Amino acid sequence: IVIDNNVVEVCTDKGISVGESSKPTIINNQISSCSIGIAVKDSSQAWAEGNTITHSRTGISAYQKKLFFGGGYATSTNNVFEGVQTEIFADQLSKVVEL
Repeated sequence: IVIDNNVVEVCTDKGISVGESSKPTIINNQISSCSIGIAVKDSSQAWAEGNTITHSRTGISAYQKKLFFGGGYATSTNNVFEGVQTEIFADQLSKVVEL
């Protein structure tokens, strides 16, 4: 799955949410005023490149939500964060690698 060139604005939850062992490429999206810009959870593996995340609580977040799955894994490269409280977050079962 490729999530490319979208504009997501003013959402109270996640701009882009990836879960349950998904493996998307997330490129060139503009996400603004969301709680979490990109959420990668529950054994998913995402490549996030060239996204712009602004005025959000968390930029990219990797975590386990459902006990059945493990944590999330994301690779982040060339993403832009502006006005974001926490750019990158990962719980103990998850990982975000910045290239």
